[in-house]
Amino acid sequence: MIKINRVSKSDDLVLIVEEISAAQSASDSQIDSSDYTVETLSKFINNSDSIFLVAYLEERFAGMASAMVLDKPSGDIWLYIDEIDVCENMHRKGVATEMMKQLFLLANDCECDEVWLGSEIENFAANELYKSLNPIEIQEFLGYTFK
Repeated sequence: MIKINRVSKSDDLVLIVEEISAAQSASDSQIDSSDYTVETLSKFINNSDSIFLVAYLEERFAGMASAMVLDKPSGDIWLYIDEIDVCENMHRKGVATEMMKQLFLLANDCECDEVWLGSEIENFAANELYKSLNPIEIQEFLGYTFK
């Protein structure tokens, strides 16, 4: 059974960060626990436009997702999905699909006009999943990172 929880400031953030760290310690996980601390997670979820989900499969930590509700200058409201991370040993068990469905429900609750996410072209498994969810548009684009 897959359980998806939206993390709030009343949740045990120490435990959640420990679960993320434990997932990193597994040799088959792609989650980088050094990116997550109680302070950074707390700062993120205290922003009212932020969404952070944790997923459990059979009561074991299976992954997480982060997203932001964006009020666009055009008046549209978008849910921007920043990350969907699933522990590698939990792939192809429906975890990412359930997190996406939960994000779609949250987008509906927030009266979002669109849900948007980007994916690396070579991330074939993720792209297969996203295509299966019937997007209204698939774009190819270049991304740029600046510091």
